[in-house]
Amino acid sequence: MHRFKQATDTLREIFVYYILTMLIAAYLFHLIETVSFYDSLYWAGVTMTTVGYGDISPHTLPGKILSVILANISIFVLAPLVVVRLLEYVVDDRDKLTHEEQEIILSTLTRIETRLDRLDKAEK
Repeated sequence: MHRFKQATDTLREIFVYYILTMLIAAYLFHLIETVSFYDSLYWAGVTMTTVGYGDISPHTLPGKILSVILANISIFVLAPLVVVRLLEYVVDDRDKLTHEEQEIILSTLTRIETRLDRLDKAEK
């Protein structure tokens, strides 16, 4: 999962995946449905945005399967990645501590434990 996050770390990388997905789907649609590549590219863009005008649609079973797969990839994979990356830029995790802050807390706790140990020994 860590590698996947690294591979989709920026919006630029996600945009590249989006374009590659569109180009591959358009090429496959071009081969399956025997329409021009430019029409296939238009079909892929319309399908990925789930607009589906219907002016270019698949007529073969493989073309229909490709349409369903492409629509689902764009909705359930690519769109959430874009939203997550945008939220990472917007949302500030106020609870996130820096390494230095963690070190300060650790040293403070160590001093407190030492003093408590001394007090405990003094009471005995």
